[in-house]
Amino acid sequence: MKLPINSIKEYTDCNLDLEKILHILSTKVGEVEGYTDFSKMYEGIYIGEILSKEQHPDADKLGIYNITIGEPEDIQVVAGDKSLSVGDKIAYIKPGNIVPSTYNTSEEFKIKAVKMRGILSNGMLCSEKELNIGTDHTKVLVLDSDALVGSTFAQYFGLNDTVVDIENKALTNRGDLFGIIGLSREIAGAQNIPFISPGWYKKES
Repeated sequence: MKLPINSIKEYTDCNLDLEKILHILSTKVGEVEGYTDFSKMYEGIYIGEILSKEQHPDADKLGIYNITIGEPEDIQVVAGDKSLSVGDKIAYIKPGNIVPSTYNTSEEFKIKAVKMRGILSNGMLCSEKELNIGTDHTKVLVLDSDALVGSTFAQYFGLNDTVVDIENKALTNRGDLFGIIGLSREIAGAQNIPFISPGWYKKES
């Protein structure tokens, strides 16, 4: 059972720090197998916009892009996808940050500013696979046109969240906890505060 902490906060007061939430879950609900902090996974990734593009002079398959993430200076990035257009919104990883698909693995890949066939690339434009939200790694993911340049990728996708993984067997005899509503109710009870079920939950289907 995966429980997003932000989802709990939609249904009950929960201003506890993560350690206290984990303690409630492990003592009142069942074994906590782990958790993933998505704000850390997507740290250093920003929404950018393509300002200009040109062909790499020494590599047919590489394109050179100037992008902005809302900072005073534009950023030059070399990418293996030449299909991007001026005005496209993309996800950009700053040097020094980890590619999300490798986060918390034995092969974490930290982005560096490197020369690609003699041209400096200051960071990386991401595919959906590298962002860990899909399987396509053949091209850079183009975001919706309303994506706000300079905002973080985590903000854009609502990923400033921590997801706790609860062992399913612990819930075998607690069918009321197989869902976010039930777990939110349990956490409210552990704090000795009232829980009011949302109106849609109480309606007959």
